[in-house]
Parts: sequence; structure tokens; C-alpha cells
Amino acid sequence: MHISPMIGSASASLQWRTKDTASLGAMPVFCGSSPVLTWTKSSTVFPHLCSSDLKASASFGRTLFGGTKFAGTVTEDPNSPHYEFSDGFHFALRMTINSYRFIGYEFGYAYNRTSIRLPSGTPIGTTNTGQELVTTEAQKVSLPIHQGLANLLLYATPEGARIRPFVTGGGNFNSFVPPGSSISYGNQTTKFGFNYGAGVKVRTTDNWGFRVDARAYEGPKPYQTFNIRGRLRLLELSAGISFFM
Repeated sequence: MHISPMIGSASASLQWRTKDTASLGAMPVFCGSSPVLTWTKSSTVFPHLCSSDLKASASFGRTLFGGTKFAGTVTEDPNSPHYEFSDGFHFALRMTINSYRFIGYEFGYAYNRTSIRLPSGTPIGTTNTGQELVTTEAQKVSLPIHQGLANLLLYATPEGARIRPFVTGGGNFNSFVPPGSSISYGNQTTKFGFNYGAGVKVRTTDNWGFRVDARAYEGPKPYQTFNIRGRLRLLELSAGISFFM
């Protein structure tokens, strides 16, 4: 049920529907719909969010290009040595606002510590005389990925339920920090994409609970190496705790 805020005295019909539960300072029985209402002495109605939760999670994830870990070749020759992405860990901070009975909004930041394998013969720079430097053997270097996201959540159970399965979808950006660099250098590559997934939230006490998520992030490829194809797919499997404010 959606009820618009009203200033002044409530109508007789609205008073009749809520007088048993909407006494001074009390929440009406439709808490969990959008928005939840609170009555004051002047019968002024103010909208309030029924609840919101802030969740921190840490998990392991995978990064895939075009369904594989293939990340392009060193030269134009398709048979030349190739780059390969490697799995890493995932840490996320999210804030969820449940302003409707079955709908919520989520905003978050995630850090993914992945890596990339460089084959021998990979160009890594030049000397002062202009001579090209290459790797003499294969090596694995870190490839941090910073993410920001904004999602819509659709719940299977209403606000206030102890167990709340959900599906989610929204937009995000991925910022790829070059190996050996830092995001403070400002030389990261940022791409925009979308994500989707599902999960479940479980409330164990008035203020604490836990959640489990499975999500897929899709977007453009971060680097234009030779013979690279397909889209970036970053998979997240995470579990974490929730604090309900």
C-alpha cells in the first residue's frame, strides 16, 4: 500500500482505518509498505523508511574473459604466447535501503584482488637507449579491480520477515589498476557494465544477521591486447554479516 504524506488533519476514512494502530508515535499496521508512516499530535504524517541495513562481506571470486581466462596474445600471431587471468578474492561493503515491502535499493563498493599471468617475451618497457625490455620467463602479477554498483532488489518475502531470498540487477563500473601501479596514480582503466544475481538475507537478532550472494558482472574488455574477444565476466560468490539500523 502506498500512502502519500499529508499535512494537517487526516481524513475521517484514514483515521478510521488507522486509529487502532496509529496512536501517537506508534507505527500503523502497514509498516513495511512504502512509506511507513508515523502520526503526531497535529495528525501530520511523515514518511520514514521501515529499515535499512549495512552489510560487509569478504569472499573469493573469479574473473573470466569471453567464458575463459584467455586475455589476448603478446603479438598479432594467434599462436603466440598469451595472457591469462587468475582468480582472486573479493571484499565488498554495501548499504541497502528497503523502502518498499518487497523492493529495496542497494549501493556498494567492492575490491577484487585478481592477477594476470604474463608469458615470457612480454614487453614491459624500454631502456634509456630505446631498447625494448621483455620478460625472460612467465610471471604472475596482481591486477586489482575496484567496483562501484547501484542495484534494485526484489524480495520473495515481505519486509520484517526473518529470511528474505532476493534477486537483483543493476549497473556498475569496474576500474582496473595496471600491474605494479596504484589507483592513487590515476592511470586505471574504467569500464561500465551491468550485473545480476540472487541471494538470501537472514536476520538472527534485532540488529544483526548474515547474507549470501551470487552475482555476475558483465562489461567491456579492459585492455585491447591482440586477438582478445568476448566480454568481461566477473563472477562473485560472497558471504557476510549485516547490521540493521
